[in-house]
Amino acid sequence: MSMTRSAPSSDVAEAAHRLAKLALDEGDTRQAEWAASQGLLAAPGDEALYRDRMLAAQQASNTSAIKQIMNELCEAVEANNPCDQLDLSTVELFEKLTGKGPRPHSRARNCSSQGSR
Repeated sequence: MSMTRSAPSSDVAEAAHRLAKLALDEGDTRQAEWAASQGLLAAPGDEALYRDRMLAAQQASNTSAIKQIMNELCEAVEANNPCDQLDLSTVELFEKLTGKGPRPHSRARNCSSQGSR
């Protein structure tokens, strides 16, 4: 459920995503986090940038940050059930990095226990 972007915010978000990917490839987790965070200023709720932040946290061995980032994304897009409201690639990345389904809100169910995804 990536939010629709206007042209300028789309350009900023895309540039931030590319910079974050380059930083991740170099193992520079701080630069990747910074780039993704700057992109989110222009395009709040952009799931690709939140995925970049999750990957940076994973590279930095910070599992608790991955969970916090998912919570922030759910708040940004007002997702009560991430399994139904977020892009499948975002949910799958979260599950891969944490070993569990996203449950940032008490009303959300574990994605792995749902029949269809």
